[in-house]
Amino acid sequence: MPSGTMNNLDPTGTSFTTALERLKRDGSSVLVVGSVGERQRQHVTSRLLGDDAEQQRRRILVTTTGEGIDEHIHQANSVDETTIIQYDGDGVTRGTTVAPSVFTSPTSPPSPSDTDEATHPDTLGDIGIAISNAIDAFDDEALEPGTLRIGVDSLLPLLERYGREAVFQFVHLLNGRVKAANGMIHYHVPAAHDALIVSVLEPLFDITVVLREHDEAWQEQWILDDDHTSGWIPTEHL
Repeated sequence: MPSGTMNNLDPTGTSFTTALERLKRDGSSVLVVGSVGERQRQHVTSRLLGDDAEQQRRRILVTTTGEGIDEHIHQANSVDETTIIQYDGDGVTRGTTVAPSVFTSPTSPPSPSDTDEATHPDTLGDIGIAISNAIDAFDDEALEPGTLRIGVDSLLPLLERYGREAVFQFVHLLNGRVKAANGMIHYHVPAAHDALIVSVLEPLFDITVVLREHDEAWQEQWILDDDHTSGWIPTEHL
């Protein structure tokens, strides 16, 4: 995000809310940063995926760590479709489509009988192709503005394997693909907001969500631009 003085706006204020709703409607990309625990990250991910909304969602979960996927699956509405794309850290990505019946158990991950046959692309570009194919697989009529939600649990393994330049290009192209479908995509980078890698990636995003734990409470700050920031507020208020 461009540097400059931020105004501490009420997150329920008209200006902030209007700007945020426009981004949700027109398509947006979100960078989630902060050195916090996994539970806080999962909580924010669930909200960004729209797990608590009555509106039907089409979700794509991309895991580079293999952690927390079943936590997000069981929170989805029974009518939703979710595609999981799993990168195993050795240059292999496996994609599975989870049927609505899978969401009946909060403790059991999908079994092979519940999923389509996995695909095995083995490059960063193929991860992007897998995501694009998953978007195409959804019924076009179901992809009304705001219904497509995509989450990437961590960019760090991809940065470690492919480097900043390749991941920068990957994120740039993927953000454009998602916005073309009026969707919202978010990526986690579990690092401080002032970390070098965050400053490199942040210009690619419409929204930055900064997480922290302060006085034994979860807090977050939403930054849309120089004129639109929520300030530090309790997580449950957004």
